[in-house]
Amino acid sequence: MAPAEVGYFVTAAYLGSMIGTATAGGWVERFGPIRVSQVGMLLCGCGLAIAASGALFAVLVGALLIGLGYGPATPASSVILARAAPPGMLALTFSIKQTGVPLGTAIAGAAVPILVLGLGWQGAKVDTRLQKAANQAIRQVLKSPGDPEAALAAIDPRKCQIVELRYFGGLSVDETAEVVGVSSVTVMREWRSAKGWLLRAISKSEQ
Repeated sequence: MAPAEVGYFVTAAYLGSMIGTATAGGWVERFGPIRVSQVGMLLCGCGLAIAASGALFAVLVGALLIGLGYGPATPASSVILARAAPPGMLALTFSIKQTGVPLGTAIAGAAVPILVLGLGWQGAKVDTRLQKAANQAIRQVLKSPGDPEAALAAIDPRKCQIVELRYFGGLSVDETAEVVGVSSVTVMREWRSAKGWLLRAISKSEQ
């Protein structure tokens, strides 16, 4: 690529990121945050592999895929942390996450030039892709069996939406009813039903 064409790469990457971020909520609701995160990393790896050819069109397609994979990362990770972090440590947990992002970027910024000098830019892309694959293999091993929220979304999307609005969004019963478009009585009934279903699903997955 000519130096003047680097801007096209950045444009394609950010376009993909905007699309990925805008659509992430629906994917997380349907498939769960872990699976969305894994697919995002896979897209980034595929983007790096395609861009390694060096052809302008391939580089732009690769940049778009990288952006699509990067976009859902923050929404998916935020759902995971909101589930796992104790309520009293939620702010601290998210502050550590936000600190880790620029720290990781700084580490990558220091490491990638060394890889480029040692392996060439295409070799550095392959090495980065292998690291992403290893990361996803570890995630899959550590992933708890089943994803109760994704399973509930597949069975009853409205109940899943109510859980997200009440638990993750912190909305009151009346506020949730207004967003979902049902009565407060319906929200209370489905909220109780969803909590019971999720507790049974979690207990079953831990057996």
